Amino acid sequence: MRIFEIAGTLYGRITFYYNSTYMWTHPPMLFIAYASLIITFAACVYMLFKKDRLYDEIAYSYAKIGYILLTTGMLIGYPWAVEAWKDSAWWWDPKISGSIMMWVLYSAYLHSRIYVSKGKMWKTTAYLGIICFVSLIFTYLLTYIVPGIHSVVQP
Repeated sequence: MRIFEIAGTLYGRITFYYNSTYMWTHPPMLFIAYASLIITFAACVYMLFKKDRLYDEIAYSYAKIGYILLTTGMLIGYPWAVEAWKDSAWWWDPKISGSIMMWVLYSAYLHSRIYVSKGKMWKTTAYLGIICFVSLIFTYLLTYIVPGIHSVVQP
């Protein structure tokens, strides 16, 4: 914690919620989840063009990793939000709402894999994987477009 004291004297006051162990777990876990889900997107696009089941397996494998990290990162973010924003209406923050939407879409993607062996369902899962990625980009960009607690834009 001495690092935060030094940084505080050199660069001004550091907001207390950045001086938290959640800062070292929540954002990095979500960035790794995003990276894994980007690979899922790329594999879904390749699957549509190449029509190869190998890309389907790659997409599914990385989607599982990304989903677990996304879920864990969101769960770790909850107590941090309660601690940092206890007096604010943080629950309807655009980033949080977008993240829940993205989580539901990736849940649908993973559940659609149950039916992938039936006919041309692999195309549907590939398109769903692409839609999931669009929701990821949308959720990420919300921070820069819409004012909120997670936002770079000030209300």
